[in-house]
Amino acid sequence: MLPQGLEDSPLLAQAPFDRYLAGLGPHLLPEMQRYAMTLAVTQAGLAEDPLAVAALSAGVGGPAYGRDRP
Repeated sequence: MLPQGLEDSPLLAQAPFDRYLAGLGPHLLPEMQRYAMTLAVTQAGLAEDPLAVAALSAGVGGPAYGRDRP
C-alpha cells in the first residue's frame, strides 16, 4: 500500500526500494528503519557527527544491525 501519488514514483524501481517491494513484510522493518535513519542523518549533515555515528552503530532497527543482545 503506497500513499496516493507515490505509486508511479521512479524511486520504486531503484535500490533499496525495489528490493523492499519485491518481498515486503515485517522482516524488512529493521532494514528499512536503518535506511531511513541513515538518510535522515546524512540529510541533516550529521554523517560525521560522533553521536550520530554511535547511534547508528548501536543498532537502529534492532540487534541485526548493531551489537548482540541476549
